Amino acid sequence: MDHKDVLYKAAELLNVRGADYGDIESMFEDTAQLASIVLGKDIVAYDVTTILEMIKLRRRRSNPKLADNYIDNVNYTAFSAQFALNDPEGEKIAAVAPQPEVGESYAQDIIVNFDGVSTTVIASPSH
Repeated sequence: MDHKDVLYKAAELLNVRGADYGDIESMFEDTAQLASIVLGKDIVAYDVTTILEMIKLRRRRSNPKLADNYIDNVNYTAFSAQFALNDPEGEKIAAVAPQPEVGESYAQDIIVNFDGVSTTVIASPSH
């Protein structure tokens, strides 16, 4: 499995899980509300995705040969970026790589469509 396969699998998993669980933002916001009640302090969707990233990193340490640990973490990191970058109050700071220059080629074509309700990701597998 190479890096393109990891990205392809992560995109494929987004489509499957999106169909199973529905809107990503609502799911993480609901989870944050529940966590806030249980923990007795304010938790936001960004915090939930960050915790899930940490879980995957810890699991990766235990089993570095399990592809799922990398694939899931790609998606959790993408969710964290989505929540941080779309935070209207600017409370969450995200470290984001600079955008490529126009005409710069990508290693793999990935198309992401978000209609406000669901996310569809189309990625071409590596050859």
